[in-house]
Order: sequence, then C-alpha cells, then structure tokens
Amino acid sequence: IINHSPAIAFSWAMKKNWPVEFVSENVRQLGYVPDDFYSGKILIPDIVHPQEKDQVVKEALTYAFRNKLDSFNQQYRVVKADGSIIWVEARVFVVRNARGKVQKFQGILLNITKRVDALLARSESESKYEDLFANSHDPIFLLKHNKNSDNLHIIDANPIACKVYGYTLSELIKTDPISLVAPSSHRAVTKSIWLMKRKSKKVLEAEH
Repeated sequence: IINHSPAIAFSWAMKKNWPVEFVSENVRQLGYVPDDFYSGKILIPDIVHPQEKDQVVKEALTYAFRNKLDSFNQQYRVVKADGSIIWVEARVFVVRNARGKVQKFQGILLNITKRVDALLARSESESKYEDLFANSHDPIFLLKHNKNSDNLHIIDANPIACKVYGYTLSELIKTDPISLVAPSSHRAVTKSIWLMKRKSKKVLEAEH
C-alpha cells in the first residue's frame, strides 16, 4: 500500500550518518531509487536543502534526546535528484530499546509544496494589501455588514482617511459611514452599498 501512496516511508538507524534500513519504493517520486540509500550513496541528510540541513538534524536530535519525544513533525525543503526543490512534512517516530536508548527513527515524508506555495502566495498578497492600505493617497475604509440591522459599520480606516475626514481612527470606528458622505450623494452611495451586498461584492468604490 505504501508504495502506491504519496507518503514515502523511511527507517534509519541512530548511528553515524544515519544509515537507511528501509525506504519505500515510491522514493522514486523524488528521482532516487532505494539502492541509492541502502548503498550509502545517498544519506538521509543529503536530500535536505543545504540551507536547512544542519537545523533539521539539530532539531531531530533535540526532540529525541533532550525533549525525549516519541514522535515529532518537521517541515523543510528537499532537493530531488534532478535538482528541483519541494517542501515536505516529515512525521517521525522515535524507536527506543528497553532501557530507553534511541535505536532508530521511522517516519514518512509528505509533499506539501502546494500547501506551502498557497500560504506564501497568501502572505505576499496580504503584505501587498497592507502596504496599499497604509500608503494609499485615497481614503480606504474596511466595513463590516451587521446582519441584525442590515447596516455597515467601519472597522478600520487608513491614515489618509483619518486625515481627510478629520477624525482619529477610534472616532471613525464609532461613526456611521453614511454620515461621511455629502448629502447630495447619500442616495447614490446607499444604492451602491445595497447592490454590493446583493451581489456579494467585497469592494465598493465611491466618489462623493
């Protein structure tokens, strides 16, 4: 079953260079073959990204010896045989003898590249938004829909909004957003808000 699974299984002894005692056939998805590890041509730490290798080894030893954990998870980059890089989650189990001495490590590697890429993309998007929000030359408000009253209230505003309207942020949060609109534009803005909620839009641009 494991050979047809996305999870790659490993078992390595707690000896110098961590010699591999078992690796599942599906290690081929990394471009390696089991004999690469059994022969000692490739060691477990060799597939870890050079920038993270020392830290990964140090953490594993700390978890097993200092913290005396029976299992632990790690996330790091792995270098495939073709040189490409993926992110993995290693779920490791510590095997001890009757005296509690660490004998070996057993675990699986799961490819989590898509998950990490999505998180990094989201983080980058949030960073760009925060920069735009803080440095925009136009007032920007974050509004929240109150389901009970069907109204919108301000939950945040950028610095230029505070400056243009002459309020502190704490004052703006207590202010009805419609009151900031010129009377002649009340109907148009109210209609825009109604359409925004009806169409489930998240952005409202208004000039008044």
